[in-house]
Amino acid sequence: MTGNATVLRLEWVADRLVRPALITAAIVVTGVGIFTQQVHVRPLTTVLFVLVTLFALASFLPWDRIPQRPSR
Repeated sequence: MTGNATVLRLEWVADRLVRPALITAAIVVTGVGIFTQQVHVRPLTTVLFVLVTLFALASFLPWDRIPQRPSR
């Protein structure tokens, strides 16, 4: 039984701490890199960066708690 609790604890740590920290770090590092370096097509790069950032931040939402509609 302790093996299952350990696995669940590791999954919780990975899901709640590691994944958001890595996503946030990637956003920050990429944002700093984009806005401090010479970029050839800055408007396109900025728009794509913002879109990917929004999708990455949306991954923080608890999608498993959203109720599914019953199929007919």
